[in-house]
Amino acid sequence: MPFKSAARFSQLSSALGGVIIEHASKFAAEHQLPPMQAAGLDQMSTKIDDFAGELLMFGHDTWPESATSDETEITHEAAPSDVDPPRSVLPFIFVAFGSVLVSVPATMFLHALLDFPLPGIFYILTAITTALIFGSVHGLIVAAFNAAAHNLVVEPPALTFNVPSQSELYLFACCVTLVLLTPWIASHAAKWRNRLLAISPNHDLAG
Repeated sequence: MPFKSAARFSQLSSALGGVIIEHASKFAAEHQLPPMQAAGLDQMSTKIDDFAGELLMFGHDTWPESATSDETEITHEAAPSDVDPPRSVLPFIFVAFGSVLVSVPATMFLHALLDFPLPGIFYILTAITTALIFGSVHGLIVAAFNAAAHNLVVEPPALTFNVPSQSELYLFACCVTLVLLTPWIASHAAKWRNRLLAISPNHDLAG
């Protein structure tokens, strides 16, 4: 994947845009179409240079240097367990205990307020947040801590470990699934977003 400086990439985009306009004019002449109107190009939803730039990136795998820093930053934030593991266990311990201390009282309050059995939004949210910061493995540990704490404190009788109910098992399975999927989705979000944005609204998706 070759990378170009911003100035060089802009030059390439402009040059390719000129070639596209030239070939479009020849095509119009060969098929007895009206000649190219420069003023009409300003009404396009995607400018010629922008279209040429996307053609360079997604068609010829040639990218501006700014794409490298963006991808690196997203990768480190989205999947730190693979590329940038925490050097100390203390931050994770702080986050793990903090997650439990937040999720359990919040769940008890919501349970008392709504009289709904085991509302798990805070349970899942804290585990996903940990997974995004430290990675899926640490998120799974927090999910396990949350499950044990909720079983001990939230599920009656209090302060007694009970056989997990069906709703608890479903909640834990949902939490584990999201903890595993969310960092992976986040790490690929930039690539998918760029590809989706490359689909111009004036082009057929099937084409």
